Amino acid sequence: MRILTIVSIFFPHTFGGAEVSSLNSVRWLRDQGHVVSVVTACAAEEEELFGEVIDGITIYRMRFPRPHTLNKQSAANKIRKVQWQLQDHLDPRNKINMARALDHFKPDIVFARVVPGIGYNCFDEISSRDIPSIVFIHDFNMICARSDMYRDGKSCERLCMPCRVVGGFRQRKISSVKRLSLCAPSQYALDTVVQFSSHNFPSRKSIMNANKYPTPTVSRTSSNVLRILYVGRMHRTKGVDTLLKAVSTLHSKYDVHLTLLGEGPEEGIYRDQYGGFAWCSFKGKVTQQEVADSMVGSDVLCIPSEWRENSPGVVIHAITLGLPVIGSKTGGIPEYVKDGYNGLLYPPGDVEALVEALGKVISELGLLDRFRENAEKMSSRFQQDAIGQEIIDLAISTIKLQQPT
Repeated sequence: MRILTIVSIFFPHTFGGAEVSSLNSVRWLRDQGHVVSVVTACAAEEEELFGEVIDGITIYRMRFPRPHTLNKQSAANKIRKVQWQLQDHLDPRNKINMARALDHFKPDIVFARVVPGIGYNCFDEISSRDIPSIVFIHDFNMICARSDMYRDGKSCERLCMPCRVVGGFRQRKISSVKRLSLCAPSQYALDTVVQFSSHNFPSRKSIMNANKYPTPTVSRTSSNVLRILYVGRMHRTKGVDTLLKAVSTLHSKYDVHLTLLGEGPEEGIYRDQYGGFAWCSFKGKVTQQEVADSMVGSDVLCIPSEWRENSPGVVIHAITLGLPVIGSKTGGIPEYVKDGYNGLLYPPGDVEALVEALGKVISELGLLDRFRENAEKMSSRFQQDAIGQEIIDLAISTIKLQQPT
């Protein structure tokens, strides 16, 4: 098949889990013999590429009119954010760029992975050419203007009026594609999008991301200190503040050390508050290989997210390496972390409950070993080839969908 992937930030640039999953998907499809291309965005003229084949992937890297790129959106002021959103939904140059790529590559199907930064009105061009499409749900952008359904320190239980308006526009553009499927890596995310959508999407399926993770270059070691690992963005929705408070309390009673991998808008605040303590290390942005090596040098991964987390790839990565996980009971996390089997769950944002969970793996002898053994038993669920084939099967069924009469 000829498969065109839409992802606004693409290698060699990286941003978050959605972009990493998109890169893994494109490379896997290429390796299976499919003809693949990527439509992505850039900020400068010298970065532009049109139809150039790099490492077996046809790249359409074009400038889409925005005051800044997607990865700078959270740091922008309110006026620029509004300008960005208007251009992302309405600017006709989005459609012109997409039309050029579609007519040049002539795909059999489109994989829409990260649409913000490319523009939702691009679906007009896909629809007008009757190109089947799969929209991959990496967050809640389809239903929420902020993409996370999180506001004022808590998850939203309903949609506010701006989200209804913005989400309704996005859904209308997506649903204009007649042969369409939705795909999400967690059942929770898929059910949430369907629940809050104003449009009907009958063809939908939950399939994990077909990710491939680096093999560690170091061996697992033991320690008398509980080595806690966090991997992710330094962002208010990720619950990093809850984790730091919990470990700060815990270290007065136990020998513990917390390593944090990642960067984000709140990183400076956390470093200022906790960076001087010996029990805490901030490593900043690291490679996937460094993540793998850090995992085998840790005793437990902590995922303290407070938003409706979709399917954190870092959790799956940890499980494949036999690393127990302590995670908040929110979103898609409980689909992978089985409480009392391969880790522990606690209520999101509850510092005392997280302290209790971390203290439990220290005080109960053999608990971490049992969690580790059970995690290793689950690793066969995450084979890239099997997951990738599920996505191909969904693509074939989407192409075969009959147009409504």
